[in-house]
Amino acid sequence: MSLKDLDSSINLIYDNSKGSIEKELFIPLMQNAKNYYRGVGFFSSSWLKVALNGIEDIVKNNGKIYLITSPKITSKDYDAIMRGNDAQQDEVLYNIIVEEMKSFSDDESKYVLSFLSWLIANDYVEIKFAICKNGVGMYHDKLAIFEDDENIVCVHGSINASLNATFNGEAVSVFKDWGVGKEYCNIHKNRFFVENE
Repeated sequence: MSLKDLDSSINLIYDNSKGSIEKELFIPLMQNAKNYYRGVGFFSSSWLKVALNGIEDIVKNNGKIYLITSPKITSKDYDAIMRGNDAQQDEVLYNIIVEEMKSFSDDESKYVLSFLSWLIANDYVEIKFAICKNGVGMYHDKLAIFEDDENIVCVHGSINASLNATFNGEAVSVFKDWGVGKEYCNIHKNRFFVENE
């Protein structure tokens, strides 16, 4: 598992009009990363369906997804996040979520909500909400950082973590810390942790 294994297949820029940013870039990076840091203006549990293969590998690698987003989410997603947080301390609720995942396997929308709760309950996903200090604007950054034991790859561009974003005209730029992108990666990683405070 190494991000450098993907070196020759990583382009500098990806554009949804020419393919799928999630399938061609994000999922392979997740499959070779241990930790995934994501800042987005909009998050939806529907993203779990898009990124499932990558998420499964983060879980297999005992890694973690750290997500910062604006609080502009659906009430169903908010409830699923809160259930996951509560299930970290409540074994009965945790077992209910596990059973829901089995019984909802044919109902995709209910399954992803239970899956989101399960990921949070098992500490594979941590979600924080960002609120602008000016009280007027909203957190609207689009940043992704993939990290293995030695290297990081940063992605900066317009795509959110949602199913709808996969249909939009979106583009991202990619920076690898083992090449000319090292300074960009360091700056973006510092930005993520400043936003996370």
